[in-house]
Amino acid sequence: MKNFVIVGGGTAGWMSAALLASLYPKSAITLIESSSIGTIGVGESTTPAILDFLNLCQIDIFDFIKKTDSTIKIGIKFENWSKSHYLHTFDVAARKDYWGIQYTLAANQNRHPYEETIKLNQVPYNNNLKLVGTHALHINAIKLVDYLKSYLREKVSVKDALVVDVKLCDYGVQSIKLDDGQELIADLFIDCSGFKRVLHSHLNSRWHSVSKILPVNRAIPCPFDWNDPMNATHSTALKSGWVWQVPLTNRIGSGYVYSEEFCKDPEKEFEEFILKKYNRIIEPSRVIKFESGYVKNPWTKNVLCVGLSSGFLEPLESTSIHMIYHQITAFAQLYDGVINSNINNIYNNYMVDMFDDTVSFIHLHYMGGRTDTEFWKYMQTNKTTPKLENLLNLWKTNYPAADHIGQNSNVLVGYRLFALPAWIQVLYGTNMLNKDVLKKYIEFNELFENNQQLTTYLTQKEFLDLI
Repeated sequence: MKNFVIVGGGTAGWMSAALLASLYPKSAITLIESSSIGTIGVGESTTPAILDFLNLCQIDIFDFIKKTDSTIKIGIKFENWSKSHYLHTFDVAARKDYWGIQYTLAANQNRHPYEETIKLNQVPYNNNLKLVGTHALHINAIKLVDYLKSYLREKVSVKDALVVDVKLCDYGVQSIKLDDGQELIADLFIDCSGFKRVLHSHLNSRWHSVSKILPVNRAIPCPFDWNDPMNATHSTALKSGWVWQVPLTNRIGSGYVYSEEFCKDPEKEFEEFILKKYNRIIEPSRVIKFESGYVKNPWTKNVLCVGLSSGFLEPLESTSIHMIYHQITAFAQLYDGVINSNINNIYNNYMVDMFDDTVSFIHLHYMGGRTDTEFWKYMQTNKTTPKLENLLNLWKTNYPAADHIGQNSNVLVGYRLFALPAWIQVLYGTNMLNKDVLKKYIEFNELFENNQQLTTYLTQKEFLDLI
């Protein structure tokens, strides 16, 4: 029987516990969290990986939605990032067999196939009340943790304690000592302690910063009451960063992500934006400091970093929960009870590639040509990743293909967080999609035949009232 010890609760700790309980049902799982330590949790926007998580853990989606204040997310609306707003929706992005033709057709007609759906705040479903197309969720991160605690109460041993000592050995961590005097051993320790890396910091964590490419380094979260939930996350660019707006059933989780170097009065800028768009007065009181980057050796000996302890990229494309899900499932594909440096290296190479790929994708959003402030001037001129530079040069003369981003490589499933059509949507939104190139590959005389499956539409609120 395998013995897992998770250090840290929060979203990463409890999702890890849920996944391990499903993937290793005969294992012993202990989770250590301290009631004296708060969590970073704010309203969370997710990717469709949240549905994979719920399915793998055999959690009923409608029960989960009701108990976590969740709403349906069919995509992201980007405002003020470029000359006009643009959309990144999942139904298009998930259809790898259709390789984004819906969107490229729409791009040629200067509209997105989900433009009206998002404008009217609708949710598509069929006669069996089953959601049609690929979607994600907006969730209350704190209620997510509460839900998983209840769901796992018979499967996970929980200790309210702090780690006060870490005893090392040749194979990594031999044991950990808690502030109540207990000493714990494990086959594998999972570090979900956030930026502190309570365990992994003892094993030569190799941090790789990408702050030159993604310079935003502060976030001011401040939710506000709202009872008409939208069907998409809104991301609105401001003078020195952008504001997330994640609609739950009874509020909007919101926050301003900005670069401290360029922003002199972020609270005022944030407050004025919310007042103008939503007619709400907010009083932000908390600032979260972060640096975009990642650990290059997240699985070292018998310690695995998951969540914030493994790295953090600014939350522009809602990657945190997706990464947690992938980190544990990728681990499970490699782990059969034996740990050695070869397995560590294979996993670590996949994770580095996943982070590098995501950095390139996120940076692409900033390349829409906006130059009205010093921050946006910097974002148009600062150096990008070699990968993105090469891709953009290639796509000047060639239609974007899955092979270009490694989507068809023989690698662990899902290590690319964003499929090719996601790239296509952002390329078009930032005015970097060459239509002349597209016309070499596609005849623009078809209709959106795949949208015929969308049989019924209700507003988000009407749909939630039905389930």
